[in-house]
Amino acid sequence: HCVFTIPEELRSFFLKDRSLLGELFLSVRDAILRMFSKMNKTENFTPGFVCVLHSFGRDLKWNPHIHALISEGGAGNITPWRIVKHFDYTFLRNSFRKVLLNRMSKHIGPSFKKVKNEMYTKHSNGFYVRAKPNSCTPDKTIKYITRYLGRPVIAASRIDKYDGERVTF
Repeated sequence: HCVFTIPEELRSFFLKDRSLLGELFLSVRDAILRMFSKMNKTENFTPGFVCVLHSFGRDLKWNPHIHALISEGGAGNITPWRIVKHFDYTFLRNSFRKVLLNRMSKHIGPSFKKVKNEMYTKHSNGFYVRAKPNSCTPDKTIKYITRYLGRPVIAASRIDKYDGERVTF
């Protein structure tokens, strides 16, 4: 379970132009595929993965990020399946940064060049990718993910007050 998060400085671009969210998905996909491909270029291992967009954080502020469930292995051109227990997170962070900034630059145009350069300086270690090690069985993982993804943005338990006109949470 990996979470790909964009820096706060880029969030306003995604708020202004929601079509960039598609570029976010494609950037995560490309970063994951690049990491598996570089394990053996001849084999070009391909993992299974599912990506889900969350457009808000716990505080319900605009914070688009992608949750990705990635298989711990991949199918190769020759080898039917190779187990992969170690993900190269340094590569993943840097690859995600590179692919996303290139896609945004192409989408937005020359006006984005200065911001793009600043992102490489400010985020020299790449963009944040959080990963939880697989420490449970598949049935527990499935239960956790379905519960997590099925949670509404505002649950009744988060409502503090309703005065007939306004909801406070």
